[in-house]
Amino acid sequence: MTEKKYTQSYNELMQQLKEQIDFLISSSKSFDKGNEAESKRLANHIRTLLHDTKNSKSLLGQLKKKDKMLYYDTAWKFDPKNLAPSSCCLCSLTLQGSNLYYIPRNLGDVSQNRKIIFCDWWEKQVVIGDKHHSNFTRSDLVRFVADQDGGCHVDPVLDKKYAELSRFNSMGWERIKDKSDAAKNRVVLSCIRQITHEVVKSLADEFPELLIKIPEYSSKESFDAMRLHTQLHTQLK
Repeated sequence: MTEKKYTQSYNELMQQLKEQIDFLISSSKSFDKGNEAESKRLANHIRTLLHDTKNSKSLLGQLKKKDKMLYYDTAWKFDPKNLAPSSCCLCSLTLQGSNLYYIPRNLGDVSQNRKIIFCDWWEKQVVIGDKHHSNFTRSDLVRFVADQDGGCHVDPVLDKKYAELSRFNSMGWERIKDKSDAAKNRVVLSCIRQITHEVVKSLADEFPELLIKIPEYSSKESFDAMRLHTQLHTQLK
């Protein structure tokens, strides 16, 4: 006999959505207080909302919203003809004191940014191009962090281009005075935080009835948070 299964109602799926958004907001706040590893949790919840496989359906897909709603695009335009060795469209590289570090591009008001359809936002738009000419979309970043690097799985072997990006500074940016001194935090995790902000803002527009309270921060607060990330990174070495 085929085992009977229970189909969740629309209201139950909406409650699931509210919980996933609460998870995103909670982890975002923790990230901004200095716990950079929260990006791994963020990647996992974004995956739950948006990623479809043969064996599982995304929550927004089940709600029939994923391909109908629009998503905020806060990324700089990626130029494949740019001769620079690397490009990050979702983060900024900044120097504070003697340390280089990445910060999300804009955790504040993005209401003036354009909104685009899901397939372009998720799978087509390149948001990182490194010095090895490896390109990454939002889907790539979320998938690597969630599926391989601690979001929901820890794989013993990482995809090579992701390992180069997350472990070996394939972005290529270093301090001129000390070429061994690369950024103290991972560009991937800061990008995940920026993607999360885009997702939550987009969901707030699409589901006004949920009264989503978005954690928005000034540039100064973002700098302060990233300084804490740097301190945490140093302590763990």
